[in-house]
Amino acid sequence: MAKKKLDLNLAKLVSSSAHFNENNTDEFKGNVISKINIDFLQENPYQPRLEINSESLTELADSIEKNGLLQPITVVKINDQEYTIIYGHRRTAALKKLNKKYIDAIILDEVAHEQLSLLPLIENLQREDMNPIETAIAIKKILDEKIVNSQVDLAHKLGYSTSWLSRVLSILKLPEEIIKQIKIDGYNDIHVLSALNKIQSDHFDVYKKITNLTRTAAIHYIKNLQDNTKMAYIDNRVKQTKNSININTKGLSLTKRDEVNKILNKLKSILDS
Repeated sequence: MAKKKLDLNLAKLVSSSAHFNENNTDEFKGNVISKINIDFLQENPYQPRLEINSESLTELADSIEKNGLLQPITVVKINDQEYTIIYGHRRTAALKKLNKKYIDAIILDEVAHEQLSLLPLIENLQREDMNPIETAIAIKKILDEKIVNSQVDLAHKLGYSTSWLSRVLSILKLPEEIIKQIKIDGYNDIHVLSALNKIQSDHFDVYKKITNLTRTAAIHYIKNLQDNTKMAYIDNRVKQTKNSININTKGLSLTKRDEVNKILNKLKSILDS
């Protein structure tokens, strides 16, 4: 079967706002809205949001209880009793919290494997609160499973630069304690986190200092640390060089060797003083 072209219009379609209540079975821009038994829904293995904040989920559930479901979820049909969620994991979780049995959904009969993995990521990237750790993990999963040809190909499909993609992936190289703290704090400046990965030590202390800074100030602070580290390394190398002066005396007479050694000893004495 030929590989389908990625339908980015689908992302735009399902992000449009519309109001739906429990009795609505109308059409949404050519796609039929149907009611699906929530028990028939299964998670998308490429869903980038690995964790749902319990407080925000409660707020969403309260809103749906009061106003109804404002936007249907989007699913792909596997069979009559199985549907994979493309968009709407939080809405589904909220309705489950309300003990609802059915949910309004746009049902797609077929979605290419590439779409199944990329579309949820594209939708979530459009939200400012997207966790950079989850973004990085989702991108790494797509690349590891070779769903796309390369990082360049993936960046193009997502609508981002390759440098942005590289910065996101570099975040996963940070120490585990910082990765956990980023999730807790909800800190999401990818540029700063990528820069933080370039320093050699004290990552956690530096992270705690930069989270309250602007991006410019944070990156400037990290750059100064890098410069100081480089200077310390250079100073250390210079000291080592000063204390290990070596001259090849092979071929010299014993008298000249003694003279050279006396000179070297005097130089070392001066440099060590």
